[in-house]
Amino acid sequence: MDRKDRGNTMNSMNPMNTINSMNTKGFSLIELLIAMLILFIGLIAVASMVSTAILGNANAKWSTIATTCAEEKIEELRSRGYTNIPVGSESDACPNPGFSRSWTVSVRNDISPGLKEINVTVTWQNNRQVNLVTYVAR
Repeated sequence: MDRKDRGNTMNSMNPMNTINSMNTKGFSLIELLIAMLILFIGLIAVASMVSTAILGNANAKWSTIATTCAEEKIEELRSRGYTNIPVGSESDACPNPGFSRSWTVSVRNDISPGLKEINVTVTWQNNRQVNLVTYVAR
């Protein structure tokens, strides 16, 4: 054996080399804690997005109910025909509890002769509202 080979043999038998090679095979406690922190932050972000989506879906549900209530009144008034739609303001309750509906019918000769404007507003919690407008011609 020459001197070069002996040095390599000696290094491989060194107990410090064995300890160092064992340390590189696993995760340290700090690495594990950092990984758990990153995972925790990601889970909090996902939970926040889920709660925002649920709130958005609830708001969309109430808006859809209000819009349907307004459309029903518009269709009811339009089905009467031009001459049987009374001019003025009225209100009633929507079929769904918690919603109120009001409407105004006005003659709009300034836009076109023989034109009535139907403006329906549906209001629900916290003064949220949907407003639909349509026109009926003679």
